[in-house]
Amino acid sequence: MFYRRVVSADLDGSSGRNVATNLMCEGGTIIEGTTNFSRGGGAPVPCADAPEVYWGQPIPNIEGGVYTNLRIGTSLSLYALVDYVGGHHMSLGDVSGAHRFFINSRAILERTDPILLGYEALGANGLAQSGIVSGDFIKLRTVSATYSLPESWAQMMWASRVSLNASIENLWTIWQKSTESFGHPIMDIERARQSPGQFGLNGYVQEGWPQLTRFVSTLRLTF
Repeated sequence: MFYRRVVSADLDGSSGRNVATNLMCEGGTIIEGTTNFSRGGGAPVPCADAPEVYWGQPIPNIEGGVYTNLRIGTSLSLYALVDYVGGHHMSLGDVSGAHRFFINSRAILERTDPILLGYEALGANGLAQSGIVSGDFIKLRTVSATYSLPESWAQMMWASRVSLNASIENLWTIWQKSTESFGHPIMDIERARQSPGQFGLNGYVQEGWPQLTRFVSTLRLTF
């Protein structure tokens, strides 16, 4: 994802309503073979002359998990899985929409943040930036318990073994790197994309819903 990044701006309230002036954006060397893309990291330049700098990739590059399986006695087994996904960014259309399209976020109405108002001053070139956030999170993904019924119960069902399992999935978001953007709260960062045309490598998500918390029970017979 490449966009201009505002690093400073002045607030002018002479009209009775703050607007951003003297916008400065992150500079950087243009990537060879592109017209105006840059890795960034350069000295600030006037935004009118600034390149589109790298904000992040939409595909996670780090995924991992830690689990434990605890057996109590001969019949009860407890299991838990903690999941980590990170190294990616998302462009949340509901967040940038609140700031820049519907104009109904607290920050855009109070008009005291020079960076947010700087993106407003960029017009169409500043629509997405207020919704770009890190997608890193840690979740308690699964908690489950499995109980093996006595052999006498299994024999009554003409089975060699019978077990009952109960599990809860997507139970708790332990941590997420981005909890707000310009004061606008961010719900569960792991989202199922619902709107058409929002798949692929652009990282844009709108009308996405958090992962459902699910309860699953299973009766397993082994013959």
